[in-house]
Amino acid sequence: MTEQRVFFALRPARAAREALLNLPGDAGIGTGRLQHVDDVHMTLVFVGSLDEARLNRLRASAAGISGVAVRLEMDRLEYWPRPRIACASVSHPPAALLDLHRHLVGVLREADFSMESRAYRPHVTLMRKSSPFDDRPLAETIRWRADRFLLYASAMDGRLPRYRPIQEFSLG
Repeated sequence: MTEQRVFFALRPARAAREALLNLPGDAGIGTGRLQHVDDVHMTLVFVGSLDEARLNRLRASAAGISGVAVRLEMDRLEYWPRPRIACASVSHPPAALLDLHRHLVGVLREADFSMESRAYRPHVTLMRKSSPFDDRPLAETIRWRADRFLLYASAMDGRLPRYRPIQEFSLG
């Protein structure tokens, strides 16, 4: 039985994704592999590899999750040395985002799904294999509103985009 690597995420509107992808160039960060515009997202929970039966259970569990729309203000550009990424982040994650993350983790644990145990750090990866740079505030905050979250599957076939939305869930 084929397994898929899956995760839940928020996806900005296309205009916000394009603005986010312009940040490394605007900041003079010239080396690295820029994300494909259709891959830009903010991960909520990484679940891992699931077969079709467990994926269906995951979908059913997530279908019962409710929440409110999340308003995000991306205001920082950061370099994370361990994965070598340039990312946009939020200085003050909104309560709605943190509540959605906690609620999703709780529901999935109750349904016997295991997830990463590291602390949640909301961010949007912009560039992989980035050259190092000093973290900095953005000259202009990029705002977006998420009124749904998505279940994504990772594509391992080398094509772009690498992440394929497989289901959407409404927030309020």
